[in-house]
Amino acid sequence: MFNIKLRSREFFAALAESPPGVVRCRRSWRQERERREKILVHHFDPSGWDDNWFGNSLKGLQAILKKSALYDRGIQNALNIQVVSEELFFPNLPEAFDGYTILHLSDLHFGSLPQVDDIIIQTLDNQECDLCVITGDFRASILDSHDHLLTQMKRVVNTVAARDGFLAVLGNHDAADMAEPLDELGCRVLINARVILRRQDAAMHILGLDDTHFFPSRMAMAALAAPRQENFSILLVHSPDVAQAAARNGFDLYLCGHTHGGQICWPTGTPILTGLRDGLFHHSHGLWRQGSMLGRTSNGLGASLVPVRFFNRPEIVRIVLRKRLDAVPQDVVS
Repeated sequence: MFNIKLRSREFFAALAESPPGVVRCRRSWRQERERREKILVHHFDPSGWDDNWFGNSLKGLQAILKKSALYDRGIQNALNIQVVSEELFFPNLPEAFDGYTILHLSDLHFGSLPQVDDIIIQTLDNQECDLCVITGDFRASILDSHDHLLTQMKRVVNTVAARDGFLAVLGNHDAADMAEPLDELGCRVLINARVILRRQDAAMHILGLDDTHFFPSRMAMAALAAPRQENFSILLVHSPDVAQAAARNGFDLYLCGHTHGGQICWPTGTPILTGLRDGLFHHSHGLWRQGSMLGRTSNGLGASLVPVRFFNRPEIVRIVLRKRLDAVPQDVVS
């Protein structure tokens, strides 16, 4: 994806946060985020892919697929969106939230494939939920303008009936100046910030972090460690990168995407590549557990790089929260 002219370690060093004290509010967050975005865009140079091993490998894979029937099949797979319904059980869920429904969307990558935007909207039609959450990567490329994704997000907001509205976080493909227009559409973007949802005399805490994959920050980690009064807490992040820290800080449910579930998998459904750092493979798809925290990584809806999927379907995840005192999730990888 990146024509990295520096070694990986130096690249991430270049993306590092500015000295302490810079990020204190949303305005200064945006200034810091935009500084780092410029570094990211500088290293995203498709014109240099001819001299880049990754670019040559990617073009070679595309050429092989296009010469076979696999390419068209892979595109059809990428357009074959499924709605996955899951009941998740928690002993500390307030009774007032028993049956609370969350519609989880991730990695929409609007415009990544012809027809995909319309198919997303068609699949979302008639979907009702208590809350719709979107865990980042709204646009197909970090070089894309915002106009197209905002048009499509307006359609999403007008299509899904979400009683408590829409919450979102930014992904590594997204830009800081997308947050305000998305807010104005009715999709509230959480920038290392929380919301409290109330039912009767009960409350549920939801924290949303800026992308921690390419834009980790002290502000995000401080928000993660901030004390909470609510008994039940949900974390929205683009990627699974901070799962260990979230579990240590007592979160109950971690919702993320970023990996596309591998996008291209072995016939067993096991991802070939995940885009995650070492030690997080089991967090790359589906349900997983970190300590006492349950996590769910979405396959996402769009595609990137090679716009195909194999043994992996794009998905909309419909989660129903359930209270059960003896809840012990089954078939979850620790």
